[in-house]
Amino acid sequence: PFVKLSELGTLTVPASGSQAAQVIAITMSASYVTPNIEFSISANGLNGAAVWANAMGVQGLNLNSIAIQIGITVGAPLPNFGIEASGTLPPSILQYLGIQASANVPITIALNISVQNPCLEVQIGSSTKPVNISLGGGVVTASYAEFGAAPSGCTIGTFTMQPGFSIAFNGSFLGVGVSFSAALSLSPASFVGTATINGFSEGPFTFQNASISVSITPSASSITFSGGIVLFPGSSQSGVTVSGSFSSNGQFTLNGTGSLNLSGFTANATVHATNVGGLSVTIAANINTAGFNVAINGSMSGANNITLTGSANLSPGGFNLGTVSFTLFDTPTQKLLQVSGSVNLVLFTGSLSGTIVNTSSGVGYYLSVSASINLGIASASGSISIGNCNSAACTSIGSASATFSGSLTWQGNTYSASISLPTNWAFTYTAQGSVNQQSGVINTGLFEFQANFSGNYYLTISTASPYFSASAAFQASIQEATWYVHTSCSSGWIWVHCSTSSGYGSWHTIVSIGLSMNTNGQISGNYDGYSFSITI
Repeated sequence: PFVKLSELGTLTVPASGSQAAQVIAITMSASYVTPNIEFSISANGLNGAAVWANAMGVQGLNLNSIAIQIGITVGAPLPNFGIEASGTLPPSILQYLGIQASANVPITIALNISVQNPCLEVQIGSSTKPVNISLGGGVVTASYAEFGAAPSGCTIGTFTMQPGFSIAFNGSFLGVGVSFSAALSLSPASFVGTATINGFSEGPFTFQNASISVSITPSASSITFSGGIVLFPGSSQSGVTVSGSFSSNGQFTLNGTGSLNLSGFTANATVHATNVGGLSVTIAANINTAGFNVAINGSMSGANNITLTGSANLSPGGFNLGTVSFTLFDTPTQKLLQVSGSVNLVLFTGSLSGTIVNTSSGVGYYLSVSASINLGIASASGSISIGNCNSAACTSIGSASATFSGSLTWQGNTYSASISLPTNWAFTYTAQGSVNQQSGVINTGLFEFQANFSGNYYLTISTASPYFSASAAFQASIQEATWYVHTSCSSGWIWVHCSTSSGYGSWHTIVSIGLSMNTNGQISGNYDGYSFSITI
């Protein structure tokens, strides 16, 4: 047979002394379900009032609700007894929990002593009304704690617990934030739990706001993870948010994206972390800044040792170098972005090397190309300096420029060259020289002779056809000076005075030959007033 009776109502307690009048909601019930007989009474304060203020004479111990239940099982040796109460703790107890005496700390306690339906529920604070519990001088802190156990479920008045076990905690241990909740249900059998831990390390990275969720049911089970990874503990890294899964043997695989500061460059990164076959972190990042947009990939090894490589077009300050290789190092002792590769700059070919840094003044380039030109009849070799700073540290950044410094070689002769290059690498450079020689004087007695040789030459190299040209113009002459004797006299009324002088006269040209030529095969000349030209 089954019989159940219940009654709802209110109880008004008149004012007494300093105690204001109270209105209490009362629920009473009785039931008989073979072979159990149960009686219960529940009381809840209305309008925020307590059912029992300063309970049992303890100042500050207020009961906001209470349920008492007594049951008898026919044939059982002991009766069932249950009590559930919620309220606030007095200052005398709060001080042991490290909570300010003036705090309003909610607490719930439920206990059912029963052979068939035992249960226990203890809750301090709540998820919607956190408190500040501090134990051991702050070694353990909490804002919410709860424990519940009801193997077969239980009911105490209007309070009900489902079959299973539950635990929840939100606080910290030794300064590490911890939040944990779990529930074990027995009908049907299942387990669901979530743990959030803030700021713990695993290998070369630190987790932030890490959340692990566990779900086990008869049909499926899973362990999932989500949270943030900081690749550089103690630095200004913004971190990467990851998610993934854990296996039952502790192996995990995590993937995520975020923004990283790699050697001073902000990079959009994808991170893959796993401990399958050993702990490893691989990174795929993209750096997009002035002069280049490169995708780089690599891994982290040891304590914050990151090496990433990739290739992309490099154009610092508009000087297009084509596709080159990038290698990024971000370690505790080395933070730089290196570039290298073979380049073809119109006439110049060579090997590029250098560094790129990101400073508060902008992106700095300090690059060098070991360059050469080979045109067959002429060649050039040296280095091209490209960049906007004068050292690898790039402490001062200016305008980008490119300058070739080296030598030009033609017909076994070497000429130094310095060429300022434009952004399209087009240039025309001319090296020039001159000669002016004079022989010694040849004396034959009556005559003196000397020979003069002078001229200019020009070597031109250019990115425009014909790429190289040379020209020269020379003049040779023979000069003569003749011995002379000169007598002059002067006289007066009674005297005559004469003087004699001698020497070689001024030089005059007796033979002159001019000759000019260029690499186009044009030869022209002049002799004794006559001109000629030929092309070979």
